[in-house]
Amino acid sequence: MLTLGWSDGGTFLPLAFSLLSSDKEKNRYQGLNQKIDKRTVGYRRRKEAMQKSTQTMFSLLDQVNPFQLCASTLLFDSWFAFPAVIKRVITQYHLHVPST
Repeated sequence: MLTLGWSDGGTFLPLAFSLLSSDKEKNRYQGLNQKIDKRTVGYRRRKEAMQKSTQTMFSLLDQVNPFQLCASTLLFDSWFAFPAVIKRVITQYHLHVPST
């Protein structure tokens, strides 16, 4: 599960989440069944679960809109610390990404 939240350093409030699955079909419990109506939430969740986690992070940022939260910094795990991801966060969302 990937969770996007707000924190003041002592409190964490989850704002959006996404359940992630594997891109490999043999590692999934339930894949995209062609019989499922594409307009349903279940279909959209299954499709979202197979996205790369970096793409899902940007989807969550789009849902929350950091500008309305007056967010200035985005802190994430080193799994997301690719130069292209950091550049997109800085240029598209105008958020500071701290380095360790």
